[in-house]
Amino acid sequence: MKRLILFIAMALLPVIGSAQDKHVYSFETGRYTIVTDMGMAKLSTVCTFADYGALKKLEMEVMGQTVVMVENGGKRYLISPSFKEMPNDEAEINYNNLTPEVIEKYSIKKLDDEQVDEYKCEVYTFRTMSQGVEADGKVWVWKGFTIKSEVSAMGTTVETYITDLKVDIPVDKSIFDLPK
Repeated sequence: MKRLILFIAMALLPVIGSAQDKHVYSFETGRYTIVTDMGMAKLSTVCTFADYGALKKLEMEVMGQTVVMVENGGKRYLISPSFKEMPNDEAEINYNNLTPEVIEKYSIKKLDDEQVDEYKCEVYTFRTMSQGVEADGKVWVWKGFTIKSEVSAMGTTVETYITDLKVDIPVDKSIFDLPK
């Protein structure tokens, strides 16, 4: 199960961006659903954000268990099923702020733009390593949002895509508070 969660996390990371960057998105607040298609199963994750993505709350069901993660203060925390700080060493890429170091570290290459539904997306490929697992990916990005991604690792490709994107909506910032 740990490897399954690691693989799901690797597939989601290009989509959710980085807790360490202040302006991951081009909008102050919003909510969207990330659908992760693993072939035989689909996982839906609801992401609510504020402060242009510096604050995020992700909620998902994994194997019958509710998993909640919060990004706050530049750190990622697992809120449930148990509270703990999570490492930020995975492949986190802010496509609104691609530095030469990030481009080199993840072997990022810019491809021609493509249309995905109503979004005119910039398209990138990347390569990353997390906890000894190498992954190759391709992302379609619109205003900081990874609208679609394909990540291949361990002989499997996982596709993700965003649905129900709503931006500049009221968001109660207390949902990003950490347990006492």
